Amino acid sequence: MGAPEYKDISEIKENGELLTRVKFKPVPLFWVAFGLSLAMAIVGYVVPLKWIFVAGVFGIFYSMFNIFSIPDRWVCSIYDDAILFFSAEPQQRAFRVDARDIVEYNIGKNEKDYLYVRTKSGDEYKARSYRFNKITKEALQKALPGKETDEIKERRKKQ
Repeated sequence: MGAPEYKDISEIKENGELLTRVKFKPVPLFWVAFGLSLAMAIVGYVVPLKWIFVAGVFGIFYSMFNIFSIPDRWVCSIYDDAILFFSAEPQQRAFRVDARDIVEYNIGKNEKDYLYVRTKSGDEYKARSYRFNKITKEALQKALPGKETDEIKERRKKQ
C-alpha cells in the first residue's frame, strides 16, 4: 500500500464540480452543549443547587473553549470526478484520488465516523469527521455510482 503524496492545495487543479466539502469538528453539538450548560447554570443559581450551578458554568467554559480555540479543518472534498483528502497538519495539504480508480467506499465500515475508500491498486484511504451527513452520502452516490460496499446496499434495501 503506497503512501499518498500530499501537495499544496494551490498545486492541485480540480476541474470537476464540487459536490460537498467536509470539515472535522462537530460545531452544532458544542452549541447544544452550551445551551444545556447555560440552562443548568441558571437552574442551579435560581434553585440554590451549588453543584448544578458549578457544573453548568464548567460546561459553558468547556463548550466555548471547543468552539473558539480548537481549529476546525477540512477533511475531504468530494467532486464529481475525484475525492481530495486533506492532511491534519496546521497548513493543510491534500492528495487527489480519481473517481475512476475507486473500487468501493463506505462510511463507518470498520471504524465509526470514517470515510473509507479502496482503489484498484488496493490502497485504502480514510478520512475522519463527525460531519458525514445525508449531503455527504448523496454526493458520494453521485460521484461514485454503484461503488458502495455491500453493507451500504443492504442498509438501503432495508429502508
